Amino acid sequence: MRAFREAMAFAGRIADLNLMDPNFYRSIVLMIEHNEEGASGLVVNRPSQYSLGEVIEGVDDTPAASIPVCVEGPVQQNALFVLHEGFGDAAAAEPATSPLIDYLKGHWGELPAEDRPSVRIYAGYSGCGSGQLEGELKVDS
Repeated sequence: MRAFREAMAFAGRIADLNLMDPNFYRSIVLMIEHNEEGASGLVVNRPSQYSLGEVIEGVDDTPAASIPVCVEGPVQQNALFVLHEGFGDAAAAEPATSPLIDYLKGHWGELPAEDRPSVRIYAGYSGCGSGQLEGELKVDS
């Protein structure tokens, strides 16, 4: 749990109120990747009305059904991404693959609630082209 909380606190940047892009207005982005080709991350403060059981078939009768799905994007909003405590000591963010969903539907739900690794689900991700993030940081947006 500690690693998950540290990952959530690390590399987050609150968008300036002057940034009027509706995709990022008053957003907190957890950076997942940053290199010479650009950057990608997850907006961690934009919950939705949906839960995993409403967006993935076969999950509705499991404890994983109640996991909230955050509205992310604007890139690949039809894909789910999972930020999880990790299956060891490290936190991770990755696409919601079939094995990961199967884990949530099966073993994760069989664990006592207090022993389940922390999980957050996001629809889509945020992306910046090469140099875009650096430019926004220079103007403090």
